[in-house]
Amino acid sequence: PYSSSGDLAFIGGDLFLSSGGGVGGDKLVELNTATGAGTDVGNIGFSAVYGLATDNNVNLYGLTGTRVLGVNTATGAGTELVNYSGQGLGTAWGSSFFSEAGATVPEPSTLSILGLGLTGLAFASRKKSKA
Repeated sequence: PYSSSGDLAFIGGDLFLSSGGGVGGDKLVELNTATGAGTDVGNIGFSAVYGLATDNNVNLYGLTGTRVLGVNTATGAGTELVNYSGQGLGTAWGSSFFSEAGATVPEPSTLSILGLGLTGLAFASRKKSKA
């Protein structure tokens, strides 16, 4: 049994999670998407690793406290990339990348919609009066 300590992340079609309670820190686990069975990849080397995410479907990242980690998907080993402690930011317990969510479509403002509606009514009214 695995105890997920954070988010799930797909990398190149493989599903990973960080599992708490490993000796020396959390473990990286690869999950079989068909059966749900997990395979230990290796020890991350940090505890309470949350917010697994990718920005490019190649690199895996995680967060623990104020540290951003790179996680090797072949060995499970975590490497501290940056520690933002003392820089005015609090502890992070999750993450996301813009590319994971996909591009968002901006919603038109209410005034734009109202303007288009009034323009349509004006043209429709003008057409009726000419007929």
